Amino acid sequence: GTKTGEYDVVPIPPEYQDRFREYTEHLTETVAATDDTLIERYLGGEEIAREEVIGAMKRGMAEGAIVPLFCGSADLTYGMRALLILYMTQAVTGDNPGMGMQVGAAAAIYGLYTGFVYLLALPGGWVADNLWGQRKAVFVGGCIIAAGH
Repeated sequence: GTKTGEYDVVPIPPEYQDRFREYTEHLTETVAATDDTLIERYLGGEEIAREEVIGAMKRGMAEGAIVPLFCGSADLTYGMRALLILYMTQAVTGDNPGMGMQVGAAAAIYGLYTGFVYLLALPGGWVADNLWGQRKAVFVGGCIIAAGH
């Protein structure tokens, strides 16, 4: 894939085929559980078509029965780290002014930022489970992340 959203369809390497089947089966069962007709067919041993799973997944998300979790690639954050530290350490004066910080201080700030990104998932999960529900917590968390970036 590329960072622009383009991708190539390639065969699954043999060493990952068992894991792929396991995850596909788990996803299909989870999605089928949100639809009475699909779960009956699934439990009856009938194969559920990919298009049916996608349709049920969309309906489940719209109804709040399924909350998607999107994961990104770690390599996309390396550029952010380099640019953020470069900006913080760049001289305050000149054509492209920065913050004029020492490299160690800039790295410490970036480390704290990254640490809080992961650590705040714990209280965020508690808020989702005990106060707001998953849908509202994901929305508010997404807004906070968007505002922070």
